[in-house]
Amino acid sequence: MLSPVLHLHVAKPVSEAADTAALRRVAELMLTSGCGGGVGGVLVGVPQYASIEHRRPPPSLEIFVTLGLGDKELGLAAGALRKAAKEVFKQ
Repeated sequence: MLSPVLHLHVAKPVSEAADTAALRRVAELMLTSGCGGGVGGVLVGVPQYASIEHRRPPPSLEIFVTLGLGDKELGLAAGALRKAAKEVFKQ
């Protein structure tokens, strides 16, 4: 089992469905831009929880990275995340 490095949440939630869709779009943009801006070793996803769970956490974007990434690769991945989030949330 993997543990994410980060769980990113929507700053101004709208609804569970809308927030999940927006976060999925961010993940898709990151993946289509070359998995973190052309950096391998970055996994981005939006967790799904069963509808029968009583206390589901708010929608989040999970980011996993491999141990071998250096500062340059992490910076490229962070830049790709920033760009994708700005595109989706129009900030």
